[in-house]
Amino acid sequence: MAASRNWPFVGREALVVKTLERLNSGHHIILAGAAGLGKTRLAGEVATRMLAKRVVVHRVAASPASAHLPLAPFAALIASESTDDIVGAVLRSLGADGRAGAGDPLLVVDDMHLLDDASAAVLQQVLLTGHVRLLGTLRTTSELPAAVSRLRQEADVATIDVPPLSDDDITTMVEHALGGTLDGRSHQLLITACAGNPMYARELVEGSLAAGTLRGLERLWSFDGELAATPLLEEVVLARLAPLSTNERGALELFAIAGQLPHRLVQQIVDGDTLEHLERKQVVKALPTEGSQPLQLDVTHPLYRELTRARLGALARMRIYQKLALAMDAIAAGGEPSPATAESIRDAMWHIRGEVEIAPEKLLTAARGAVAMGDSPLAAELAQVGYRRGGQIEAALLASWCLAEIGRHDEAIDVLKDAADHALAPWEQAAMRLRVAEELWWTSRQQAATAYLNETDLPAGPWHDFLDAQRGVFAMLDGDLPEAWRLCRPLIDHPYMSVRLVAAIAVGNAGINGDSIDEAMQVCGAAVAAVASGVDNEVGHLGDTNLHLAIQLVAMLHGGEVAAAAEFAEAGYASTIRQPSMQVRAWAAMLCGQALAIRGDIVKASRYLAEAERGWVGVGLQGFAGWCSAGLARAQAELGRNEESLATLRRFEGYNMSGFHLNEVLLDIGRAWVAAASGNRATAAKALAEAIERATRHEQWTHVAEAWHEAARLELLDVMDGLDNWPRPRARLAAARFDFVHACRSKSVRDLEAAVATFESLGAVLYAAEAAAVGARVARSSGAAKESMRLDGMAGRLLALCGTVRTPLLAGRDAGPLSPREGEVARLVALGLTNREIATQLVIGERTVENHIYRIFIKLGVDARDQIAEVLNRS
Repeated sequence: MAASRNWPFVGREALVVKTLERLNSGHHIILAGAAGLGKTRLAGEVATRMLAKRVVVHRVAASPASAHLPLAPFAALIASESTDDIVGAVLRSLGADGRAGAGDPLLVVDDMHLLDDASAAVLQQVLLTGHVRLLGTLRTTSELPAAVSRLRQEADVATIDVPPLSDDDITTMVEHALGGTLDGRSHQLLITACAGNPMYARELVEGSLAAGTLRGLERLWSFDGELAATPLLEEVVLARLAPLSTNERGALELFAIAGQLPHRLVQQIVDGDTLEHLERKQVVKALPTEGSQPLQLDVTHPLYRELTRARLGALARMRIYQKLALAMDAIAAGGEPSPATAESIRDAMWHIRGEVEIAPEKLLTAARGAVAMGDSPLAAELAQVGYRRGGQIEAALLASWCLAEIGRHDEAIDVLKDAADHALAPWEQAAMRLRVAEELWWTSRQQAATAYLNETDLPAGPWHDFLDAQRGVFAMLDGDLPEAWRLCRPLIDHPYMSVRLVAAIAVGNAGINGDSIDEAMQVCGAAVAAVASGVDNEVGHLGDTNLHLAIQLVAMLHGGEVAAAAEFAEAGYASTIRQPSMQVRAWAAMLCGQALAIRGDIVKASRYLAEAERGWVGVGLQGFAGWCSAGLARAQAELGRNEESLATLRRFEGYNMSGFHLNEVLLDIGRAWVAAASGNRATAAKALAEAIERATRHEQWTHVAEAWHEAARLELLDVMDGLDNWPRPRARLAAARFDFVHACRSKSVRDLEAAVATFESLGAVLYAAEAAAVGARVARSSGAAKESMRLDGMAGRLLALCGTVRTPLLAGRDAGPLSPREGEVARLVALGLTNREIATQLVIGERTVENHIYRIFIKLGVDARDQIAEVLNRS
């Protein structure tokens, strides 16, 4: 598989230049570093450039297989020569019979640490003649032959250390090879596992592809499960661990299962001599600590842990968990203070996996802590065991929610129904019923959900309001905003917190889509404040309280705080990528995709939406997956990827969207973009007209504004009726859409320029650019050339912030080859100069530079500045 992928040479240009400079100044160079850092490839790149300068290059390589054979690396050079004068034979074979200088041949010696003593001695003698330059590589973790060690001490031998690659360089290398981007969690997994080692990164990608645990969809690549290594990588890493003793291997297995551990705990299991031996062998290290924090230990490279753990069977793992649990019990029995939260969570996990007794209350406490840390799989495991052992209703609720977050919905329902049979209090019974109905609804079993919610013999009381609030949430999800308002508006000031929290979900989302943004912000803000106050609700864990924060973020977006909402969304996403919960990551990616699509960063929006769609599918929630795929289809069409957009819509058709009609408008918009791209304006207009009619019927005024805006963006206003019946919305973004649509119809340059200013002030940069482009076109058609140029400059400046997009309103702008000035700017961008530096060097304004870069993006068909260098190099 590796042969079909192109793994680029990245992150080493400075080292190549440095090596060439030192060679040309008469030095011998040794590239030194750990295994897998790319020393051989770096030497090959240097040799290639020397060849381009007509320098004669010869390459020899030592190997483990030939290390016991004297002079094996030089065999090819002296095969036809007399062995009486080995040094002379090598020099003649190299053509090194002239004087030292720039014309001397270059001898590349790979893996010098594997040279046998005779070869090392010959190499030293060859270099002493002064007629050969050396470019060698050696592994710093290996013992060196005495002759090689002496050679490194020579005055004209320079050692250049090859460091690990930066995270950005590893990412660039991998994504170039894959032809797409890694999702956030996969990026984090790979970066952590390879620790800057390019060979490790390559072999983990190739191994995972071969194992089927790395999959691509819509230019997005994700690890499904653990990373898999190739046999080559396993051989390299395990060879490093092969010399370990039985006790040392047992200690390593401890870290393989548990990860970083406190020294006081490890001492309970492993003797001090073994730990010191592992430290000297650079397998285990002590981590730096601050203040009075206890000393922590861990392996020196993540792959030591990963590959060791992969070889441990179920019984071995149970034995190690048991050792860890008993060690923690021994520490506790000794009177030491209770462990910190993270350590207590691991302690609970070790106890249940090692089958060591632990109190159910401790399991529930640990499960709550795991939820707070975003580890839904572990929280589900702890809460389930806690419920089975202790029967607490809160444990059942917590387990059900966490099971649902990892896609195990039927298991969640089973836990809830079992708990319902034992629940005595009306609030507990109502909570079980609500959660079962919620799981059924989310997994497209709406009739069963409604029936289960209604089939109750609870006595009269406030818990019935609790169930009504959930009915309002279901109405909201199905797009029936009037019913959601009717059920939940009276409940937002309910005396019981549980009722308020559920009602706020319906009212918040209805407010966003029903043009009542302020109400949505106020209601959800009150819910967040209530949770933050620490007041207990009546039923324990009902779900993720961050949901109200998410609703507030979307309200900010439609309320006109686009830039701030996008910033918050990306910060939230960054905080979730380390979390094991796929559902949490899907929420974060979906919010990012929505925010960045409105901001105008369509490339990133499409990546986030693809990631979110995959995440929702992974946890079995097709309704949310459908919403994301509809948004993705539009984003792909905006980028001119029409075939991908059509494929996404076809994938959407396979989702069961029953009960999730709130965002059905997004599907109609996606269909309209695909139809318009194929030239079928009538079909596109019909899709949008149906969307407007349906959204109006359900009082989804935000969606009405969005659909009319898309009609203007697709230049369909002339074939659609009903615009005069659309009242101006109150929400700032929807109102800006309204003004732009009417400005397009009236062809008012003044109103279009006002739309540019409004959209830009909201942070909707792409929409502002489109308004400027329309204004420029209208001004040009009326003969106002100066006004047209000014508005066109606005469009260029704004689009330089968006990257490449292919929307109808921007069609025809800046086609053709680069102008001479654009070529100058492109070359300076490729060299890494900022806009300000380019402006200074060319004596032009920064705005002018932005306009040039926008046109360069369009003409070269690129999405980012770093792609300009690639295109220029190809041309």
